[in-house]
Amino acid sequence: MRLFGSLWEFQAERDKGLTELTINPVRGRSFKKRWHQLGRRTRVIPNDRLADFYRAAKQLPSDIQRDVVLIGLFTGMRERNVTGLKWSEVDPLVNRVFRFPAVRMKGRRDFDLPMTDLVHQLLVARRAIGREGEHVFFGYGKSGHCESFTYALSQIADKTEIGLSPHDLRRTMRPLLQPLPTFRRLR
Repeated sequence: MRLFGSLWEFQAERDKGLTELTINPVRGRSFKKRWHQLGRRTRVIPNDRLADFYRAAKQLPSDIQRDVVLIGLFTGMRERNVTGLKWSEVDPLVNRVFRFPAVRMKGRRDFDLPMTDLVHQLLVARRAIGREGEHVFFGYGKSGHCESFTYALSQIADKTEIGLSPHDLRRTMRPLLQPLPTFRRLR
């Protein structure tokens, strides 16, 4: 609808007075109220199925897909941040942190994300494999890195019947990433 509205306004501007294109039919509050509203997605890995999901992820035939899924699961990062991860954004030995520049983040701010021991070990093992290149997860496409892990999630779903999208891994991790509540000191 946004594209249609933009095209309408473009044509109306070009043909001022020549056609009957006046009021854009997709602009205004009355039209938006008629749009179908989608509810917020809530799909996550159920707590009682996390072990099954983890076992299936560990058994993926591709080491790249396996590691991408595990990092996605244990960090809650967005798919494009995981698949496009560069070695320059990884500081695993000293600080054990991911350092994302603002241009790679949705919020356009620098972001540091600490690593768990499992993620740290996984990245150290990936580095030991010795694949050259700037990306952690090599790919043969134009970008030079893995583009998605949707296929890996479909392989896991075939084994476990846990159907997920890459963003569902992020949603699964969200409750763990929420700041802890602060308590006032009692006098």
